[in-house]
Amino acid sequence: MTKQVLYVLAAIISPFLLSGCAPVFGKYYYFSLEDADGVVVLERSVSDASNLFFHDEMPTKYQVVKNEYSIFVEVDKKSYLPAVSMNALSDDGANYVLKERKSKTAQSCVSFDQFTKKTENHIEFFWYPCGEEDTSEAVIIYFDVLRPDETLVGSEELKFNLISNGIYYVIDAL
Repeated sequence: MTKQVLYVLAAIISPFLLSGCAPVFGKYYYFSLEDADGVVVLERSVSDASNLFFHDEMPTKYQVVKNEYSIFVEVDKKSYLPAVSMNALSDDGANYVLKERKSKTAQSCVSFDQFTKKTENHIEFFWYPCGEEDTSEAVIIYFDVLRPDETLVGSEELKFNLISNGIYYVIDAL
């Protein structure tokens, strides 16, 4: 590290140590779908997470084009954890339902039950790392796409990469 970076870190850390609080640093990661088939990047911007440094612009909205529908994926720019929200529309603009499908082979410490429905056709996914040796199964979101009448339209395995994009800190009491 350069001297300037060390001075900045010391200036940030010193007041917290004197007050009985300590900063906790972590690497900021985001979901990247840029290497997946049929993906179009719709928007690039910077993260809105507070206390984030040394970060660059990143893809924040994607469209995954399929035969009968498109999946729209938006990166949660305020979360420190990699998180996305997803919805699907038919080619004629009708809302489709997204339903979680768990992997039978993923590591037990990777939990795919973080799907939460905002609405009938909108889900969110948060990825929680469980160690340095996550398998490739840990970077796939499994879900089904259904018509409103619950007819299966497609089963998806959306592969993503986790891309490091800066360092953040949060304040933790000692």
